[in-house]
Amino acid sequence: ADDGLLYDQITDPRFCNSADEFKNSYKFLVKQSDLNFTEPQAIKGALQIAKHCTGAFDRFSQVFRVLQKSGVDVKKTFDVALEYSSFETERAKNFYVLFQKLFLENYLDLDFTTAYKITNELSKDYKGDPAKLRDDFVKIVAYCTNEKEFSLNKKLCLDLAIRLTKYTELFPNGVYDEFKKFITYVQNHKRLGFNLKEAINLAV
Repeated sequence: ADDGLLYDQITDPRFCNSADEFKNSYKFLVKQSDLNFTEPQAIKGALQIAKHCTGAFDRFSQVFRVLQKSGVDVKKTFDVALEYSSFETERAKNFYVLFQKLFLENYLDLDFTTAYKITNELSKDYKGDPAKLRDDFVKIVAYCTNEKEFSLNKKLCLDLAIRLTKYTELFPNGVYDEFKKFITYVQNHKRLGFNLKEAINLAV
Protein backbone atom coordinates (compact mmCIF):
# COMPACT_ATOMS: atom_id res chain seq x y z
CA ALA A 1 0.00 0.00 0.00
CA ASP A 2 1.13 3.54 -0.74
CA ASP A 3 1.44 5.32 2.63
CA GLY A 4 1.53 8.62 0.76
CA LEU A 5 -2.21 8.31 0.22
CA LEU A 6 -2.73 8.67 3.97
CA TYR A 7 -1.36 12.20 4.10
CA ASP A 8 -2.29 15.61 2.73
CA GLN A 9 -0.24 16.59 -0.30
CA ILE A 10 1.76 19.84 -0.35
CA THR A 11 0.06 21.64 -3.21
CA ASP A 12 0.91 25.29 -2.55
CA PRO A 13 2.15 26.63 -5.91
CA ARG A 14 4.35 29.33 -4.32
CA PHE A 15 8.06 28.70 -4.12
CA CYS A 16 8.97 27.74 -0.58
CA ASN A 17 11.27 25.59 1.48
CA SER A 18 8.70 22.88 2.14
CA ALA A 19 11.34 20.11 2.28
CA ASP A 20 13.24 21.81 5.11
CA GLU A 21 9.99 22.70 6.85
CA PHE A 22 8.96 19.02 6.72
CA LYS A 23 12.34 17.73 7.93
CA ASN A 24 12.50 20.13 10.88
CA SER A 25 8.87 19.54 11.81
CA TYR A 26 9.21 15.75 11.68
CA LYS A 27 12.34 15.76 13.85
CA PHE A 28 10.63 18.05 16.35
CA LEU A 29 7.43 16.01 16.57
CA VAL A 30 9.12 12.65 17.12
CA LYS A 31 11.08 14.16 20.04
CA GLN A 32 7.89 15.25 21.81
CA SER A 33 7.32 12.24 24.04
CA ASP A 34 4.14 13.73 25.54
CA LEU A 35 2.57 13.84 22.07
CA ASN A 36 3.12 10.08 21.78
CA PHE A 37 2.87 10.21 17.98
CA THR A 38 3.39 7.07 15.92
CA GLU A 39 5.68 7.52 12.92
CA PRO A 40 2.74 7.89 10.48
CA GLN A 41 1.19 10.50 12.80
CA ALA A 42 4.47 12.41 13.00
CA ILE A 43 4.79 12.32 9.20
CA LYS A 44 1.22 13.54 8.76
CA GLY A 45 1.74 16.33 11.31
CA ALA A 46 4.97 17.41 9.63
CA LEU A 47 3.24 17.52 6.24
CA GLN A 48 0.43 19.63 7.71
CA ILE A 49 2.99 22.13 9.00
CA ALA A 50 5.20 22.09 5.90
CA LYS A 51 2.35 22.91 3.53
CA HIS A 52 2.25 26.39 5.08
CA CYS A 53 5.59 27.10 3.47
CA THR A 54 8.75 28.90 4.56
CA GLY A 55 8.79 29.79 8.24
CA ALA A 56 5.96 27.41 9.16
CA PHE A 57 8.11 25.26 11.43
CA ASP A 58 9.42 28.26 13.35
CA ARG A 59 5.90 29.59 13.84
CA PHE A 60 4.67 26.17 14.92
CA SER A 61 7.53 25.42 17.31
CA GLN A 62 7.46 28.83 19.01
CA VAL A 63 3.74 28.62 19.73
CA PHE A 64 4.02 24.94 20.71
CA ARG A 65 6.80 25.60 23.22
CA VAL A 66 5.11 28.51 24.95
CA LEU A 67 1.85 26.59 25.35
CA GLN A 68 3.67 23.44 26.41
CA LYS A 69 5.30 25.38 29.26
CA SER A 70 1.90 26.68 30.35
CA GLY A 71 0.77 23.13 31.13
CA VAL A 72 -2.16 23.08 28.71
CA ASP A 73 -3.35 19.77 27.21
CA VAL A 74 -0.82 18.58 24.63
CA LYS A 75 -3.50 17.92 21.97
CA LYS A 76 -4.70 21.52 22.26
CA THR A 77 -1.07 22.68 22.18
CA PHE A 78 -0.51 20.87 18.88
CA ASP A 79 -3.77 22.09 17.31
CA VAL A 80 -3.19 25.74 18.25
CA ALA A 81 0.44 25.65 17.11
CA LEU A 82 -0.62 24.05 13.82
CA GLU A 83 -3.20 26.79 13.27
CA TYR A 84 -0.62 29.52 13.90
CA SER A 85 1.86 27.88 11.54
CA SER A 86 -0.51 28.91 8.76
CA PHE A 87 -0.50 32.61 9.68
CA GLU A 88 2.00 35.29 8.75
CA THR A 89 5.08 35.32 10.96
CA GLU A 90 4.27 38.59 12.75
CA ARG A 91 0.82 37.33 13.72
CA ALA A 92 2.27 34.11 15.15
CA LYS A 93 4.91 36.15 16.96
CA ASN A 94 2.13 38.18 18.57
CA PHE A 95 0.74 34.97 20.01
CA TYR A 96 3.87 33.63 21.65
CA VAL A 97 5.16 37.03 22.83
CA LEU A 98 1.89 38.41 24.16
CA PHE A 99 0.73 35.14 25.70
CA GLN A 100 3.83 35.17 27.89
CA LYS A 101 3.19 38.78 28.94
CA LEU A 102 -0.37 37.92 29.87
CA PHE A 103 0.15 34.51 31.47
CA LEU A 104 3.48 34.49 33.28
CA GLU A 105 3.52 35.33 36.98
CA ASN A 106 6.22 37.99 36.70
CA TYR A 107 4.12 39.89 34.13
CA LEU A 108 0.30 40.08 34.25
CA ASP A 109 -0.28 36.62 35.76
CA LEU A 110 -3.67 35.85 34.20
CA ASP A 111 -5.30 32.43 34.25
CA PHE A 112 -4.81 30.36 31.11
CA THR A 113 -8.33 30.79 29.70
CA THR A 114 -8.27 34.59 29.98
CA ALA A 115 -4.71 34.90 28.70
CA TYR A 116 -5.47 32.63 25.74
CA LYS A 117 -8.64 34.55 24.82
CA ILE A 118 -6.95 37.95 24.92
CA THR A 119 -3.90 36.68 23.06
CA ASN A 120 -6.05 35.43 20.18
CA GLU A 121 -7.85 38.78 20.05
CA LEU A 122 -4.47 40.50 19.76
CA SER A 123 -3.01 38.12 17.20
CA LYS A 124 -5.16 36.08 14.81
CA ASP A 125 -8.25 38.27 15.27
CA TYR A 126 -6.45 41.63 15.06
CA LYS A 127 -7.18 43.54 11.86
CA GLY A 128 -4.29 46.01 11.93
CA ASP A 129 -0.50 45.73 11.89
CA PRO A 130 0.36 42.96 14.38
CA ALA A 131 3.96 44.09 14.86
CA LYS A 132 2.90 47.64 15.75
CA LEU A 133 0.30 46.34 18.19
CA ARG A 134 2.81 43.98 19.81
CA ASP A 135 5.35 46.77 20.25
CA ASP A 136 2.75 49.02 21.88
CA PHE A 137 1.40 46.32 24.19
CA VAL A 138 4.82 45.18 25.42
CA LYS A 139 5.99 48.76 26.06
CA ILE A 140 2.77 49.73 27.86
CA VAL A 141 2.94 46.70 30.15
CA ALA A 142 6.61 47.37 30.94
CA TYR A 143 5.91 51.07 31.59
CA CYS A 144 2.86 50.69 33.81
CA THR A 145 4.38 47.92 35.96
CA ASN A 146 7.71 49.74 36.40
CA GLU A 147 8.11 50.75 40.03
CA LYS A 148 9.91 53.95 38.98
CA GLU A 149 7.03 54.94 36.70
CA PHE A 150 3.47 53.87 37.55
CA SER A 151 3.74 50.64 39.48
CA LEU A 152 0.08 49.93 38.76
CA ASN A 153 -1.44 46.68 39.92
CA LYS A 154 -1.68 43.99 37.25
CA LYS A 155 -5.41 44.29 36.68
CA LEU A 156 -5.21 48.04 36.05
CA CYS A 157 -2.16 47.57 33.86
CA LEU A 158 -3.97 45.01 31.71
CA ASP A 159 -6.98 47.30 31.37
CA LEU A 160 -4.73 50.20 30.37
CA ALA A 161 -2.84 48.14 27.77
CA ILE A 162 -6.05 46.85 26.16
CA ARG A 163 -7.71 50.29 26.13
CA LEU A 164 -4.67 52.05 24.70
CA THR A 165 -3.91 49.52 21.98
CA LYS A 166 -7.37 50.10 20.53
CA TYR A 167 -5.83 53.34 19.22
CA THR A 168 -2.59 51.81 17.93
CA GLU A 169 -3.61 52.01 14.27
CA LEU A 170 -4.45 55.73 14.55
CA PHE A 171 -0.78 56.62 15.03
CA PRO A 172 1.93 55.97 12.42
CA ASN A 173 4.36 54.73 15.09
CA GLY A 174 1.80 53.31 17.49
CA VAL A 175 0.15 54.88 20.52
CA TYR A 176 2.77 54.27 23.23
CA ASP A 177 5.07 57.22 22.49
CA GLU A 178 2.18 59.68 22.40
CA PHE A 179 0.76 58.27 25.63
CA LYS A 180 4.11 58.51 27.40
CA LYS A 181 4.62 62.10 26.20
CA PHE A 182 1.24 63.09 27.60
CA ILE A 183 1.80 61.42 30.98
CA THR A 184 5.30 62.93 31.26
CA TYR A 185 3.90 66.38 30.47
CA VAL A 186 1.21 66.09 33.15
CA GLN A 187 3.72 64.79 35.70
CA ASN A 188 6.07 67.69 34.96
CA HIS A 189 3.32 70.32 35.21
CA LYS A 190 1.81 69.81 38.64
CA ARG A 191 -0.09 73.10 38.35
CA LEU A 192 -2.53 71.34 36.01
CA GLY A 193 -3.88 69.65 39.11
CA PHE A 194 -4.22 66.12 37.67
CA ASN A 195 -3.30 63.10 39.71
CA LEU A 196 -2.01 59.99 37.92
CA LYS A 197 -5.42 58.28 37.71
CA GLU A 198 -7.00 61.41 36.19
CA ALA A 199 -4.12 61.76 33.71
CA ILE A 200 -4.53 58.15 32.58
CA ASN A 201 -8.28 58.57 32.13
CA LEU A 202 -7.68 61.68 30.04
CA ALA A 203 -5.16 59.81 27.90
CA VAL A 204 -7.49 56.93 27.08
